[in-house]
Amino acid sequence: MATKLILADVTKELASRPTDVGKVLARAMIVRTLRHGGLHHVLRAQPCIVGFVVPDDDDRRIYADAAKALMREMSWDALGIQLDLLDTDYDVVTFEGGKLKRSADIGYLRDALASRLRFMAFASSVDDFPALFRTAADAILAPGLPDRRLLAGAIRQVLGQQPDEGLLDVAEGAAIGMLGFILRPGRTRRQMIRLLEVTRPGVPIVPDTPGRDEDRPTLDDLHGLGEAAERGRSLARDLADYQAGRIPWSDVDPGMLVSGPTGTGKTTFARALANTCGLNLHAHSLARWQSRGHMGDLLKAMRAAFDAAKRDAPCILFIDELDSFGDRERLSGKNENYEREVINGFLECLDGIGGREGVVVIGATNHPDLIDPAIRRPGRLDRHVVIPLPDLEARKGILRHHLRDALPDTDLTDAADRLEGASGAVIEQAVRDARRRARTDRRAMVNEDLLASLPKRVRLTDASFRRACVHEAGHAVVGYLLAVLAELRNCPPDETKN
Repeated sequence: MATKLILADVTKELASRPTDVGKVLARAMIVRTLRHGGLHHVLRAQPCIVGFVVPDDDDRRIYADAAKALMREMSWDALGIQLDLLDTDYDVVTFEGGKLKRSADIGYLRDALASRLRFMAFASSVDDFPALFRTAADAILAPGLPDRRLLAGAIRQVLGQQPDEGLLDVAEGAAIGMLGFILRPGRTRRQMIRLLEVTRPGVPIVPDTPGRDEDRPTLDDLHGLGEAAERGRSLARDLADYQAGRIPWSDVDPGMLVSGPTGTGKTTFARALANTCGLNLHAHSLARWQSRGHMGDLLKAMRAAFDAAKRDAPCILFIDELDSFGDRERLSGKNENYEREVINGFLECLDGIGGREGVVVIGATNHPDLIDPAIRRPGRLDRHVVIPLPDLEARKGILRHHLRDALPDTDLTDAADRLEGASGAVIEQAVRDARRRARTDRRAMVNEDLLASLPKRVRLTDASFRRACVHEAGHAVVGYLLAVLAELRNCPPDETKN
């Protein structure tokens, strides 16, 4: 009886386990690409129109199937009702040659874009998306190649065990469709490796980059970066001279720390810097390395990230949330030794036994004061630039960038003025909401859509206004008195008597 129960449990587990590594991996890639593209609202089942560039025909079909499954899951989570009642809430289509693969009816596309809450599309290139879709889309992104962590997770879900490094080495870079055929339950490790080695062509490293030119901005295309933009241009010139052999690597700044409030565009800066330099971007974070497992796995993942960047040199290695490493002088408690080893391991990677020639490390943080000083010493991340909240002209430029071809003759001064204190991410959200308003009404966007999507103005009462004035006047008085006291302290004794 006990044996039957055990067999029943095993059978149930196998039946519920996914059987296609390709589909599991494609789903994870869609989620990762949306997050990296800043489209977190899509994963919260909010209205969206998103395109994905997937060049391989077989992979594109698998991606579309994974997107449909993801849409169904999001609909269930968001509404809590049966999935078969929600087929009209979303759609997933494929374009070939600028037309729908299943239909050439542009009227259907227009109706679907206006009526579907969530709409995802796939094509082999940006040009294969119809102009109507490109105008309406929140973004068109390219998933690129899966990283090792996602690949290992997908294999583990299907095979029920953690793949070893040898299998990951040969599976990394293979087509997603091919992985689904080869990495199947019941096959031995040797069989899977042999099949992958026979069928897998060599694939270069491809960074996660959006598909459209306007979604691959350079530093010259962005606004509000302040000193960071000029530092980035200077670095791009040095890297170009280094690649041309005009200067040695020792003349290039090997690292930079970028800080600023949330949403000011630190990650966007790193992508734009890579595009300006014409280099690949390798994006990582301590949280991603920690997800690999215990201390040994974390350090191994960290070193692997630096090794991959060195193989792809020259390139940009971007490390987000750098303050997660902490400061060894402030460590305490039971995790002190663990955290100290992590910081020491990171410092070793920054220095590199054999050097890291050609790899520029960009670290991003909201809290530069929490970073260990050793990370910021000369030769590591010694250049520190701050990306501030955008001023009026920068806000106008950010609006224009995200509006793309919409409202070409509209003066954006009023909208930019009302967005005072807003980050680039908030401005992008306002444009996205405006585009959705127009799309819902099935018409072109007008300036009123943009103004209606801005943060609401709040008029202070007379009493509140007076309190604010008194408060600010207090700052002025205290500042004046402090200046007078400082001047008196610097005067000779006989002058203070006067």
